Amino acid sequence: MNGTPANRPTRHLTWRSAVIFTAVAILIAGAWLWLRRDERYKSARILNSVATLVLEESPFGADPSLVLSGAAEGMTSVLDPYSSYLSSFEYELFQEESEGEYVGIGVGVRVRSGMVIVTEVRPQSPAADVFIEPGDRLVAIDGVSLSGRDLVETAQLMRGPEGSIVSVTLEKSTGESRSIQIVRRRLDIDAFPIVGVTRSGIAYIRWSHFSDGSGDRLAALIEDLRLEEPLGLVLDLRGNPGGLLDEAVTAAGIFLPAGTTVCTLVDATGEEPIEYTTAAATSPFEGPVLVVQDELASSA
Repeated sequence: MNGTPANRPTRHLTWRSAVIFTAVAILIAGAWLWLRRDERYKSARILNSVATLVLEESPFGADPSLVLSGAAEGMTSVLDPYSSYLSSFEYELFQEESEGEYVGIGVGVRVRSGMVIVTEVRPQSPAADVFIEPGDRLVAIDGVSLSGRDLVETAQLMRGPEGSIVSVTLEKSTGESRSIQIVRRRLDIDAFPIVGVTRSGIAYIRWSHFSDGSGDRLAALIEDLRLEEPLGLVLDLRGNPGGLLDEAVTAAGIFLPAGTTVCTLVDATGEEPIEYTTAAATSPFEGPVLVVQDELASSA
């Protein structure tokens, strides 16, 4: 008698749990059947089948991570020219550009005809200390040839812990070849490496990337240049890979009236668009403005 009342709630809870479990199972089964009929799920099964086939049948023993990252790159390539898949290392590079700081030797490079060419040497950097110059060709890093390597592979070889030594083999434009030891150190990436007023009275600003806070800094630079009463402004964005959209919108506010729509983001459904508009600038720029860009200027 004493044990009966105590057991009743247990039986009641067990019965209720069974009902809940059954309902959840029915929902999961229904969702599974719906997914199987959904065309997107069928495409996902195709992707899974191809990945499995490549991994199991490749005579060279395909690396699973390379197969899956290749699939991710392929999926993002169908979106638009500015969408791409970033590996963890590529995302780290992007974050460094946005934050304006990284550990390295202080060179900017491009790949031309399978060769890695130095395009920029940052002032007071380890590369500048050993007289590396734009136009030099990087041949090898720590004995690893750079022939045929892309920018990401090159960056991976050049990066390393702060204070570590990297051996760089390079070839000068004169054909002279040399190998040098360089100590990596932490560097600031200046978003505005060249600022000034030309002899003809034109203000010039080179903006290399849209890093955090660079919109406000652009406004401050223009305010300083205004003291020299320039006839106009040249804003050089060549090679600027983009960066933070908010910084570009902030910069637009220097030249456009408050409340001007800079861009609108719309998802695939076309619902709830997000508008980016300019705020009132403390000191708007009034005068001719020339924006220079090239095929490497993108994003914001």
